[in-house]
Formats: sequence, structure tokens, C-alpha cells
Amino acid sequence: MGITVLFLDEKVNFVIHGFISAGRANHYMPSLKVGSIVKD
Repeated sequence: MGITVLFLDEKVNFVIHGFISAGRANHYMPSLKVGSIVKD
């Protein structure tokens, strides 16, 4: 069990599919929000 993450860069049509293990999930949970979109 863990967290599956998907990073999309629309400028260059690039996708990264990642996985955070259950043991590390608590470390990253405060920064992750379901369905969040980050633009810079």
C-alpha cells in the first residue's frame, strides 16, 4: 500500500508516474492533495 502520483508537464508533453511507499507516505502527505494542480 502507498501513494500513486502522476506529474504532467503540458509544455513538453511529459508524464512521470511515481509511487510513494507506505513507509514514506507520512513524510509527504502534508504536501499532497488529491486532484491538486500546481502551475508555475
